[in-house]
This record gives sequence, structure tokens and C-alpha cells, in this order.
Amino acid sequence: MSRFSDKLKNALQVAPPAMGFFNSARISSKPKMLLVAWANLEDFEKEPDLCAGADAAVIVSAKIPPVKALRATAKALGEIPFGVWFEGDAMNLKALDSAGTDFVVFSPEKMPLALLEIEKPGRVAGIPFDLEDGLLRAFSELPVDAVIINSPGTAPLTFQDLMRFRRIGDWITKPLMAVVPAPITGSEIKSLWDAGIDALVVSLSGENREGFKELRDTLDGLTLKTKRKWMRANAIVPAFKSEESTHAADPDEGGGEEDE
Repeated sequence: MSRFSDKLKNALQVAPPAMGFFNSARISSKPKMLLVAWANLEDFEKEPDLCAGADAAVIVSAKIPPVKALRATAKALGEIPFGVWFEGDAMNLKALDSAGTDFVVFSPEKMPLALLEIEKPGRVAGIPFDLEDGLLRAFSELPVDAVIINSPGTAPLTFQDLMRFRRIGDWITKPLMAVVPAPITGSEIKSLWDAGIDALVVSLSGENREGFKELRDTLDGLTLKTKRKWMRANAIVPAFKSEESTHAADPDEGGGEEDE
């Protein structure tokens, strides 16, 4: 299991009320939405402090980055876990793990099935907005730590975007991350949270950098609901009336007093 996966679980876990004179475990009293920075390897190399304030970082690369560069990035990021979002046809997971990569983001149609035998680094699936319902449902049973919804990430977020996030959130029980613009308001964040989003992924392109810092401050000041998507499975289970109740409601059947 990756360090980022542990962070996600700890952020979503809420401590029960303390009883008696005993102290409860050191778990947050309220859930927390995480913030993930997304940039090219060259940007991280030029500015080691680029993702200060992030809970995790994602390096986007057209090919597998050199091991030396990844090790330097891991050293610069310190305690911030990072992953590689790689869109090639094959991935050397063992090499990435040895270089300090905590997780990889992959496209399901490009990840070779044989690589599932390798336990590290952790796995995060990147999916499009319009992935069909049957494939969305399958993710809940697959060996992935989380799912990134590769939304456009441009402002402003629309009501249709929220509908799409909610649709995906109703099907997938894994932690969900969404690519979003920065900054966004507290009310927008709460709407995404209610739709099932557990972490925000923000590109650290030039126009987003100041917004990223503002978004960090907004997240730190928010109080989020503790009850929301853990009951999402109910949304996909149809409710049917039992035959007994339907039969009992029929006034024309049965051996009542009016029968002759």
C-alpha cells in the first residue's frame, strides 16, 4: 500500500467520540479533502518548492522519467508522496519504485494486466468523464488504490460537471480525485465533496500557482460533512415492492366476509 493511499484513508477516517476518561486514537475529528499538485518533471526540477502545501504530487511525463531525476525529485519533496502519470504503452514499475515513486497513475486501456503481480508502487487509475457505467462499477472490485477523474480542469465548474462527478461517485466506492481549476470557492468544494470527491488535483501551470495557494487555505478552513458517500451503494440498488405486500393490497382477492 502506498503512503498516499494511507493519507487518503486517514483523511477520510473520523474518530468516534471519546468515552469515559480514556483518550481516543489520534484520528481527526472531521474528514478532510486532500490537495494534489500536478506538474511536469521539468517544473519540479526548476522549482523544488513548487508544490509546497500539497498533500501529494503527480509528475506528468510522456515517457518514463530517468531514475536519477526521480530520486532527486523524491529528495526535494521530502515527506510529500509523489506519483508518475505516464501515458506510454509499458511501465517499469520496479524501476519507478526503486527511484522513490510512491504510486503511478495509469490509463486502464494501456496498463498490461501482467503488471498487477507487482505490489509496488501503488496504483491510481485515470479515467475520463464519459466512461460507461458498467466499467465504472467494475473499479470497486479492482486492485487500485484510488481513481482520478480526468475532467477538463478549466474554470468555471458547471452544474453539468457536478452531475458527472456525482454519476461516477454513485458507482465507484474507491477514493475519488478530480482534476479541477484553481482557485475554487468553499461552496464549490462542498458540492464536490457531497458528490463523492475525496481529493482535488490541480495543475501548477502559471495561471494556477497563486490559485493553488488560495485553494490550500480554503480547504484548511472548511468543515465538511462526515456522512455522505459511504452510503453511495444504495443509489445503484433498485428498490422493488415485495410480492406479498402487493398481494395484500389487492382488495379483490382473499376470503373476506363479503365472499359468497
